[in-house]
Amino acid sequence: MTSPFAKAGIALIDAGYSAIPILPGEKRPGRYVNNHWVGMSGWQKYCSQTPTVFEYEQWETWPDAGVGICLGEKSGIIAGDFDYGSPAVRAAIEAVLPPSPVRKKGAKGYISFYKYSGEKPKKWFINGESVFELLSHGNQTVMPPSRHPDGMIYKWITHETLHDVSADDLPRLPEDINAKVTAALQPFMDDTDRERNERDVKRSDPDPDGVQTIWQEVNKFALANLDMWVPKLFPNAKRGYDGGYRVVAHWRGVDNPNVSIHPDGIMDWGAGKGHTCLDVVMLAASCDLHTAVESLKQWLNMASVVSIWDAMPDICFSAQADSPEKTQIINHIHKSKAFERPPGILGEITDWMEATAPRPQPILYVGAALALLGVVMGRKYQTPSGLRTNIYAIGIAPSGAGKNHAINCIDKILTTAMLDDYLGGSKIGSGPAMISAVARHPSMLFQLDEFGMMMSHMADSDRAPVHLRQILDNMTELYSAANRKFRGIEYADDNRERKEIEHPNMCIHGLSTPTSFYNSLSSANSLEGSLSRLLIFQTEDIPYAAKTRIIPVPKNILAHLQQIHEIGEDQVRGLGNVATNQSVPDPMIVPITTEAQAYIDDHSRKLVDRQRLITNTVAEPILTRVIENSLKIALIGAGAIDPVSPVIDLSLIQWAHRIAGRCAETITLHIDEHMSDNKTEAERKKVKRIILKSGGITKSDLVIKTRWLDRRKREEILADMVEHGEVAAVIEGGKTKPVTIYRAK
Repeated sequence: MTSPFAKAGIALIDAGYSAIPILPGEKRPGRYVNNHWVGMSGWQKYCSQTPTVFEYEQWETWPDAGVGICLGEKSGIIAGDFDYGSPAVRAAIEAVLPPSPVRKKGAKGYISFYKYSGEKPKKWFINGESVFELLSHGNQTVMPPSRHPDGMIYKWITHETLHDVSADDLPRLPEDINAKVTAALQPFMDDTDRERNERDVKRSDPDPDGVQTIWQEVNKFALANLDMWVPKLFPNAKRGYDGGYRVVAHWRGVDNPNVSIHPDGIMDWGAGKGHTCLDVVMLAASCDLHTAVESLKQWLNMASVVSIWDAMPDICFSAQADSPEKTQIINHIHKSKAFERPPGILGEITDWMEATAPRPQPILYVGAALALLGVVMGRKYQTPSGLRTNIYAIGIAPSGAGKNHAINCIDKILTTAMLDDYLGGSKIGSGPAMISAVARHPSMLFQLDEFGMMMSHMADSDRAPVHLRQILDNMTELYSAANRKFRGIEYADDNRERKEIEHPNMCIHGLSTPTSFYNSLSSANSLEGSLSRLLIFQTEDIPYAAKTRIIPVPKNILAHLQQIHEIGEDQVRGLGNVATNQSVPDPMIVPITTEAQAYIDDHSRKLVDRQRLITNTVAEPILTRVIENSLKIALIGAGAIDPVSPVIDLSLIQWAHRIAGRCAETITLHIDEHMSDNKTEAERKKVKRIILKSGGITKSDLVIKTRWLDRRKREEILADMVEHGEVAAVIEGGKTKPVTIYRAK
C-alpha cells in the first residue's frame, strides 16, 4: 500500500519544500526502525535543510508514513492555523490577514499558507483556548493525504495546492501582523486573555524589585554587545541582517542553527523556549553559573577573570576551510559539520569507508584513516623536531551508530595489502603483553572496541589489578618513546629479560560510547596527561541505515600503502617497520615551509599565553599538546599526499591544526560534565545532566528518572545544587495542585 509520504512527499520536495515523514495517524514526525514506528528526534534541522536523496528514498518505503512540511527558512513558507469554532472570532482574524490561495482542512478549522519573512511562532488565546497560531521556523504541519489522530484525512480546500504553488507566489503577512491580530481579538478577550496575549516568550530575567543584580547587569550588557562574545562562544555563528546571530544548539544534539541571539532577546526555536545570555553560556560551555558570569565579564571587558572557554576560540573548529579551493567539505557530517575531507590518500580512504558503511559516520573515519596511515608510516618519517606518526585516535558515538565499520575497514585494507602484520590483537591482556606485541613488530596498530570500558578498568587505581594499570602506564611511555629506545621494566627475576624496543611506533584506534568513555575518567588522569594524548573524534548522530555496498578496496589505496611500506627498505640501516626490533631506524625528516613554521610559532605563543591563565584545570594538559598533535597529523597528511617527497606547507598545517583543535575542544567540552573523582560527584553530575536535558522537570518525574538513588541521597544532591545556584526549584501551578519544577541555571 502506498503511503501518504510516497504519494505527496516527493512531489512537495520537488516543489522546493522540506517534507518529512509523520507517524501514521499522528501529528509527530516519526521514523520506522526495526519494523516499528518511533518518534523522530532532531527533525527541526529540516527547517534549515532539505532531506537528502537517500533520506527521502528511504522514507517513501516506510509503511503508512504520513507527510509533513517543515516551515520557515528552507521551505520558505509559514502557516496560519485557525483552530476555533466561533465564526465571529475567525472573521475578525481573517479581516487582518491577506487571502491565501492555498489552504488545507484542519480538525476544527483550516490552515492558510504564506511566504516566510522571518516571522516567529506565536499563539493567541481566548478563554484559555488557542484560537489562532502562527506556525513558523521550528514548526511543522501535517499535509494531505495524511490521516489525523481522529481518523479524518487531511484535504486541500482550495483549487491550488503547495504541489503547484511556489513559496514566492504566496502572499506575505504584514510586518505588524502580531499587533493586528491582537487588536482584532480585543473585543473577545477578558483581562486574563489580554495579559496572556500581550506577554511574549520570556527572553530575559528582569529583576522584579527593580534592583540590578550582577546577573541582570551582565545579561543586559551582553545583549547590547553581542559582537563581543557570541563569536567567541560560537565560532561558526551566522550574523543576520537584523544585528543578531543564529547559532547551533549543540547541547541538544542538533546541527542546524535554530537559536536566535538578538539584542531583543534569545530564543531557542527548536526547544520552544527563551534564554538569557548566561543560560546560553552555561549550556554551550557545560559550565556553572559562576563560570558563565566570569566568562561573560571577561569577554565584555567587565572584569579580568578568564575562563577555560576564553582559551579555546582560536583552536575551535571552523566549518569553513581556510583553503576552500583545496578542500571539500563533507556536507552531511553530523553535529559539527566541521571535519573536512582529508588530503591525499586519507581522503580516498574515508571516501571508501563512507561508501561501504551501513550507517555512515564520516567523523569517525577521519580518526581511523589517520591511525591507519600513522602505523604504516611509522619509523620512516619525522618532523624536524623529532615527532613521529604514532597517534591514539578514539572514535566516540552512541550505541548502534555504526562505530565498528571503521575497524572492519582498516582490517580489510591491511589484509588486502598483505600488511596485516601491522595489526595487533583486538584486546590487550596486560601491560607486558602490549610490550611483547610491539617488540615483535615495532610499528603496530591496536584496534580496541569498548575502549572506554577498558579505560575504566585501567584507571581505577584503587581496584584495578597491576597488569591492567600497567597498560595505561605503557601507553604513556610508548607514546613518548617513538623517537628513541624504549627501555622496559627491570625484573627481580633473572630469568625475565627487560624488553627494549628501538623507536616504537604504537598506534591505537579505539571506539567507545560517550557514557562509557567519559564516565571512565578521573581528574587525576587528565592532569597526568593521559587524555592529552588522545585525539577524540566524536559524533552524537545515529544515521539511518544505508544500502550496504560491497566495494573492493580501491587499488590506489593499496598501492599507496605498499609504496610507504617499501620506502627505505634498501637503505643500509633500514627503517625498521619490517626489520627486527633492534634495527635502528633512520627516518626521513619532512621539511616545514617558512609560512607553515610561522603559523606554528604564532599559535604556539598564543597557546602558551592561554595556558598561563588556566593552570591546574582539566584543560591545561589538553591545551599543551594541541601544537604537538597538529604536527603529528600534518606529518601523516604529508605522507598521504606525497610519500616520496613529503612537505608540511601552510594549508596542511592549518588543516591539521583545525583537526587537533576540534579534538581538544570536544574533550574539554565534555570532560567537566562527565568526569568525577568519586561516586558522589558522579551521581551529582548525572542528576544535573537529567535536569539540564529536560529543560525543566517535575519532582515526580525526576524521582522516576533517578530511581538508582535512594530518597535521602537524592534530596541531599538537589538541596546542594539549589544552594550553590546550579539548579532552581520553582513552584508552579499544576492541574490539581502546585508542583515543584527543577531547572538548570
